[in-house]
Amino acid sequence: MFEQLVEAARKLESASLLPDAPELLSSAVPAQFTLDDIRSLATQIQDKSDTTAVLSAIYIALKSNKLGTQLNGDDDDDDDDGTHNIVLEDISLHIGQMMVPVCSGATFDEDSTDYTSLSHNSLLGVHILKLLLSLTSGGSPVLPTKSLLSVIASTNHNDPWTSSTCADLARSLLSDYFRRIPPPQATKPVTSLPPRSIRDSRVEREPSEKKPPKTERARFITEDVLTDFLRPLFAKSRPTTVTASGRPAAFPEPASRYSQGDGFGGADEATITKPWKYTQRYAVTVFEWAVENTDGNLLQECWPLYTPILLTLLDEPQPVSLKLRALSILRKFWRLCPEGLLSRTGLADVFEQAVFPIVLSLPSLTPEDESCDLLAAAYPALFDIAGLDYPGPEMAENEVSKAGSTNNYKLSDKQHLQSTGFSEAQRKLLDKLISSAKRYATL
Repeated sequence: MFEQLVEAARKLESASLLPDAPELLSSAVPAQFTLDDIRSLATQIQDKSDTTAVLSAIYIALKSNKLGTQLNGDDDDDDDDGTHNIVLEDISLHIGQMMVPVCSGATFDEDSTDYTSLSHNSLLGVHILKLLLSLTSGGSPVLPTKSLLSVIASTNHNDPWTSSTCADLARSLLSDYFRRIPPPQATKPVTSLPPRSIRDSRVEREPSEKKPPKTERARFITEDVLTDFLRPLFAKSRPTTVTASGRPAAFPEPASRYSQGDGFGGADEATITKPWKYTQRYAVTVFEWAVENTDGNLLQECWPLYTPILLTLLDEPQPVSLKLRALSILRKFWRLCPEGLLSRTGLADVFEQAVFPIVLSLPSLTPEDESCDLLAAAYPALFDIAGLDYPGPEMAENEVSKAGSTNNYKLSDKQHLQSTGFSEAQRKLLDKLISSAKRYATL
């Protein structure tokens, strides 16, 4: 049915023609079709090289006014909402599978992935899912988990498989989707009498505080994203400083100097142990989205789901872009955590040990431009861990001007430092930073 439309879509030079595509190819759209026909088109794809053409054809068809209101084989005038939505979910699942940005050509030495095609597929996929959501009949919209993960993978415009337009559209779709899902109903307290053994014990028990039910967004983040999707991907590359449950390891094994980086076990081994760095690089974007969309209450309860993944990213030495991104995610995570949570769990020291070596990335072992980027990201992260305000450029300029305008600056500054209530941990970190800076300044 859609052969002519797919063939015409193959001739499109670029997905940048997306807004004009329905008008350019409207003559190739069948006179009338149903959602079942769209589902058949989405499932009949044979060659991955046809993915962009099939997605284009589906988008063009859905944008036309030729979509029938009945499903194939449905003789009833009143369409069954349940069946209708099931078909929509099925189509959404196939769209999500087609738009997932798998970097099949990524290796340690080179990356031959066709990011242009991945970018086109992401943009088309997000547009199609947005159209499918608008066709939902009754009840709450439901997108399969795999489709939502594919949309989340497109939310960072810095990734090579997406664009600013696609990232904005993906974030808008996710916001609208979770907003349309009604909040969970509060659990009613149990009114039945307790067992006789408890009633006869004459022990007064304090009523247990009932936790409010998780929102769909919170449930999706903790269960579908962190537990089911991300944990298996990062399981084989977790650092020894943290356990699989996300807590500090009691007796961490020192990392071998030969285990740093990739390449010793070959490219195949690296892609198996670190799929999040190679074939499924979008996993980092998904984790970043999970951090950005959490809150203090969720972190208070589920912080062990985040820490192994974050420490794994911080422990990865190369590439520099990944290290910078890990530091950025760390700062977002730390600011959202309830005050003192990671210190009480012992993870503050673990994160400090993971970040501190980065401030030693100095020339000539590290290229100057990379060193500047790493230091500019590592120092603020360490100050966040210590609970200190990082002195930005404006503060530094003010201090310099004060030093030049008064002869008593050094004396007043010393008195100020002595009167400031630094904790012992903060003093140790500051001393460690200053000592390392002095040591490397003399080299």
